Formats: sequence, structure tokens, C-alpha cells
Amino acid sequence: MFAGLTASQPFRLGNNAARVGAQTGLGGVVLRVSVGDSGLGIMRSISQQGRARAPLPGWAGLPWKLTRADRARHPRRVHRLLLLTLLYPFAASCAALPPEQEAFWRALRGLCGQAFAGKVVESTSATDAAFAGQALVMHVRACGEDEIRIPFHVGENRSRTWVITRTASGLRLKHDHRHEDGAEDKVTQYGGDTAAAGTATRQDFPADGFTAELIPAARTNVWSLLLSPGKSFSYRLVREAEGRRFRVEFDLTQPVPAPPAPWGHR
Repeated sequence: MFAGLTASQPFRLGNNAARVGAQTGLGGVVLRVSVGDSGLGIMRSISQQGRARAPLPGWAGLPWKLTRADRARHPRRVHRLLLLTLLYPFAASCAALPPEQEAFWRALRGLCGQAFAGKVVESTSATDAAFAGQALVMHVRACGEDEIRIPFHVGENRSRTWVITRTASGLRLKHDHRHEDGAEDKVTQYGGDTAAAGTATRQDFPADGFTAELIPAARTNVWSLLLSPGKSFSYRLVREAEGRRFRVEFDLTQPVPAPPAPWGHR
């Protein structure tokens, strides 16, 4: 039934061991809560056009799949579970990160609203020729409680946005690619989650399963974000299997005028 597991968190409800999990399926995302050995469970489906992604906002207004027998048999427990599951996405998104990631997140948010010019400082692939001679600008354009969006402009090409998200287990980096009309590119939303706490100045994101399926050659990719407050910000890609290296570095000492909105955004 399910295509993959995006989050799973054990907890206790009274004397019962319980688990809440968000799972991606063909029709969208399912949030499942199970309690004890009785098998009592609540399952909630989220329909979404296009690829399934998690976590998703706005879960509170969507319908539940819950049998009448469950409600009649365990009314109080069901009420508690409903409340818990409504609150879980918000609690997960605001979960405390390791101190190193909290420091990195705060420093990155501190750049919100500013834009900076950069240059390629490391490249081993001919495919990077598209960056040669182009003005490279990052714009820390949108900073929410659990998401930071950084469009990366290459000359007049405004198709790229880096999306950094807080999750229940760390940080996530995704690449949002759009066409000039705002439509998503067929190669988009690739990236990965942190596998370790990292440091206050560096976070690494190994490629996730979605990326491996979308871009098989990128299954060994590791993206890194490096931040030296008041000095520089770097975006780096390493693909060890091919000796692939790419790094663009931005000068934080000299903000530049904010560029136009990235494609697909106002």
C-alpha cells in the first residue's frame, strides 16, 4: 500500500506504547497512529497532485478514515489520538534540533531578506560551463519557522531555489526547479536529509531514495551548505563515485540588490 516511510515517532499514551508515522503512498500521504497490541489505529490520507512530499501543511482540515466500531469501542482514546495527530505535524516541524543544527539554522535565518554575489571556486565537470561568465546571486528570500527558501540566480536564469527545511530528525535540503512559466521541471525536488548533527558552520545532505530513483547517477551525491557568519556562504556538491566536485561561494560582506522573484513565485 505504501511507497515509503517519511517519518515515524514512538511515544506513550497512558500505559500504552504508541507510534505515529507519516507514509507516502501512490495517492498522497497517509498519517497513521497505532496504540498498544490491540491494533487500534487511525489512518489519515492526504491527496496531493504530483509527487508526494512530507511534511505537508494544512493537515488539520482533511478528513479522517476511522470506523464507527473504533469510535464506539474506544471513544476517549480515539478523541486523544485525534487531537495528538492533529498536533503532530506542527510539533514535528518545531522539534528541537541538535545544538549544532540550531546554531546553523539561526545563522542562516539571520541572512533573511539579503542577497549576495558569488563565484564558482571548484568545478570538475564540463556540465558546469553554464555558470561561466554569468552573474551568480543567492537571495535568502523567505524564512518561515520551519522552511528557508534561497533562490539561486544564474544570469537571467531564475529556475533554481534551494529549500532548507526543519524535520523531526534534522535538516533537509531540496532543489526546486521551475520553468519560466512557473511549471515544475521534470527533474525537481531532489536532495536529502542530514545523517548527523554536523557543525554550526557546515551541514551535509546525502542523497535520499527519491533522488536515487529520479537521478540514478546522483545516488551517491552529498550536498553541503557551509556558512561562515559575516564572511561567506558556500553550496557544495560531491559525487565520490565519479570524482565530481562543484562549489559556489558567496561573499557575505557585500550584500547586493535583491534580484527578481524566481520563476513560479511572486
